[in-house]
Amino acid sequence: MLLRPTSFLFAFVLVALLVSPVLATGLSESSRINGNSYQGQAIRVTTQAVSGVTKTSATLNGFLESLGPTDIEVNVWFEYILNDGTSTVPTKTGPTKMTAPGPFSASAAGLTSYTPYQFRAVAASPLLGGQIVKGAYLPFHTLVDKAPVPITVSNCWADEVSPGTAVLHGYLSRMETYNEVKVWFEWGTSAGFGNKAGEQILYTPGPFSIKISGLIPGSRYYFRSGAFPTVAGTVVYSTTDSLTTLGAGDLAVSTWAVTNITTTAATITGYLESMGAFTSANVWFEWGTTAAYGQVTLMQTVNQTGIYTYSLEGLAAGTTYHFRAKAIPGSGGWVTAQSPDNQFTTKFLPGVAVSTEPAGGVTANSAVLSGFLTSFGSSGPVSALFEYGTDTTFGSKTAQQNLNTTGNFRFAVTGLSPSTTYYFRATAFSNSDSAYGQYSTFHTASSAALSISTGVATKVGPSSATLYAYINSLGSAPAIQVWFNFGQSPEYGISTPVQTFTSAGTVSAQVSGLTAETTCYFQAVAQAPNGNKAYGSQATFSTVSMPKTAVTTYPATSITNSSATLNGKLDNLGNTTSVQAWFEYGTTAEFGNATIVRTFDSPAPFSSTIPVLPGTTYYYRAVALNPVTGGSSVSGASIPFVTATLPSPPVTSPVTSPYDWFIYCQKFVGSTYEQWKLSFMKLFP
Repeated sequence: MLLRPTSFLFAFVLVALLVSPVLATGLSESSRINGNSYQGQAIRVTTQAVSGVTKTSATLNGFLESLGPTDIEVNVWFEYILNDGTSTVPTKTGPTKMTAPGPFSASAAGLTSYTPYQFRAVAASPLLGGQIVKGAYLPFHTLVDKAPVPITVSNCWADEVSPGTAVLHGYLSRMETYNEVKVWFEWGTSAGFGNKAGEQILYTPGPFSIKISGLIPGSRYYFRSGAFPTVAGTVVYSTTDSLTTLGAGDLAVSTWAVTNITTTAATITGYLESMGAFTSANVWFEWGTTAAYGQVTLMQTVNQTGIYTYSLEGLAAGTTYHFRAKAIPGSGGWVTAQSPDNQFTTKFLPGVAVSTEPAGGVTANSAVLSGFLTSFGSSGPVSALFEYGTDTTFGSKTAQQNLNTTGNFRFAVTGLSPSTTYYFRATAFSNSDSAYGQYSTFHTASSAALSISTGVATKVGPSSATLYAYINSLGSAPAIQVWFNFGQSPEYGISTPVQTFTSAGTVSAQVSGLTAETTCYFQAVAQAPNGNKAYGSQATFSTVSMPKTAVTTYPATSITNSSATLNGKLDNLGNTTSVQAWFEYGTTAEFGNATIVRTFDSPAPFSSTIPVLPGTTYYYRAVALNPVTGGSSVSGASIPFVTATLPSPPVTSPVTSPYDWFIYCQKFVGSTYEQWKLSFMKLFP
């Protein structure tokens, strides 16, 4: 039987009357959430970690812990938003009905790759005023729209190796679009490593390092560096390398602070930390203007650990020098200890000084201002500029130039008024020290003239450079032709290819075939279609030197009473692909003897063993010849050494004749002809 509408309404009212006392009683014990009161427990929901993250989507997860007072059904959904503080209105997923507590998920699509987001779970009751509860926001980050392994970590290396410690170095060479990358080192006594240390976050490509300790003396260790994007990605590793710690009985040396630094001198200090099992050690320094050093000090013999010093003289003012301490055993073995590289800078000459030079390249609207820095000052690099204007109060300034050497500096000013007299002066600053040149003047040309200014030379190498100029005015021509005259004399002799321009602006041309260490002259030229020409001022630049052959002498080894091994290293081939190297030696500083010549096609150490007299002081040096430079040779420092003396002859066999001496040499010195001849000639000249 079907109920009529009036019957259905009556039944609904009856049920409401029966239920209302219960609801009224429950509300008196209610809890307040979001401004509304509800009977019994509230709806509870929590946000759970995201899953299934891709570059454009993610799966959002939540958990409904309680359906609240109605205990019938609850609608759940998610809200997500950019996690960068720029957005305030979240995006919502579609609601889902739940009739029991439990987990729920929804997909967020259409996201932007490699972007930070945050999301939260939301639950709401469809009854009793719509109670709404929200979980806490949790962050997530979409993946990068790149190849799976875009980062690169270069090969790593080790230095400052001691019996128990070493410093490991790595280099993160590429990050692609990642904002941060985690890097670390793995190391151990086998290729399986076993140790991991030095985790750090890098925000740009570059070097990273760590000092490891607790190593076993005289042991081999394997190591590599690793990297991993902090957002998502794949771990990458460098190739595996190895190191061997020094033995517990080896030498150890370090550098100390540099003292007595002046414009031309400094005292460098080393510290012999350990002599190992040796009773004496020979110590010295390598030094020079680069980390390749190139020069060595005299050796000092010490019998105990402690400091040793050497005073360097004849240094250049305001120049950075590199040095490191070195040591070898005083007798027996060829074990060299050396400290890490250290640096110091000599003092600058006092007093910044600058002068104003005549202006050049003057046109209707521009001019090239010139100055000369005559003294560098005592407090570091100098900044220079020009002040200029239509009277001696100036009023305008050029941009600053940072100068590292004394000499000319220039600046092209534009936007000047035609037919106007301008005043200018050069100015230099070095921290609190400042200097001003005398003021000078120039007069701009009329506006109708064709005009070009010669600029500066950049990218100057041994045989090439890039020349610059500025077209100030085309005059009345719609287009002009521009080129440079250049050469090794003010007459030039060579011209660059012609370029065509239809407006004012910068001009450049590359020149090649120049001679190293040579002053070159150049001038910009502009020509209108009617044949009229305009010339910029003459300018100069000097080509840099070609790489030079370099060689270093190292201390002799394996010294006996009849032979010694001379040691050296070819440091640089210079401008050739093949270099000849040998040693000059003798019992005086003039040497007089030479070893066999060897040919090298790359820098490398080399040695030669020579016959010697017993108990004699010898001098020697390494020599190298670059055939391309016309046969001129270079040599390392001269190093002395003393040969061992002969053992005392047996008392029962005195040497009384040449024949006895021959028998003695065969028995105690050796049986070679050269050894017998040298010993015989010394005893019986």
